[in-house]
Amino acid sequence: MHIYFAGDHAGFLMKEKLMEFVRSLGHEVEDLGPFEPKAGDDYPDYVIPLAKKVASYSPLIKGALPTSSARGEVPSPRGGGVGAAGRISFPPF
Repeated sequence: MHIYFAGDHAGFLMKEKLMEFVRSLGHEVEDLGPFEPKAGDDYPDYVIPLAKKVASYSPLIKGALPTSSARGEVPSPRGGGVGAAGRISFPPF
């Protein structure tokens, strides 16, 4: 399975840890950013491309979006054909 990852500065460390874990399970991982934890980055710059990639490929393509909250990051309206699940809280890494 191919899994795209994107997020924001607050979810950066979680994104990195999740990608490492998903790779260890044998899945293909692609990081869509951010590529460094930069406060004030604009998550739509990363979320919208993730939604478009997930919507335009096969059912074996998935996306993960670790961010600081689940408010506003749901890409469905802009991604076309992409649904989102609720958020799961994790302890800090």
